[in-house]
Amino acid sequence: TQFPPLLPFVISIIGLLGFDMVNGIRYLNAFLFFATSLTILLYCNYKKYHSYILIIFYSVMFILSVSMLKIYTMAMSEPLFIFFILIVSLLFINFIKTDSKLIRVRFKIILT
Repeated sequence: TQFPPLLPFVISIIGLLGFDMVNGIRYLNAFLFFATSLTILLYCNYKKYHSYILIIFYSVMFILSVSMLKIYTMAMSEPLFIFFILIVSLLFINFIKTDSKLIRVRFKIILT
């Protein structure tokens, strides 16, 4: 679709909290950049890489990527989308690896 997922809602919440929307999006994108790099670390942990150097390498490659820095420094919808995609992929991996019904119910609720 041409409309980003949840970005208008997030922008309206920033405006309702009394912040300037442009500066609020900048701070949100900075937070999402940090959260996405942590999510990449968690993803590498789920993949059970035995080399900490490889895990740190993936995170550093994300942090130093020029295209990612461009995306995260502009007020675009992609940072929120990238973060949501990584979170859903981590939940899906957790869903596949576990037999717990509680985690399966959480995953189904989040996807709806």
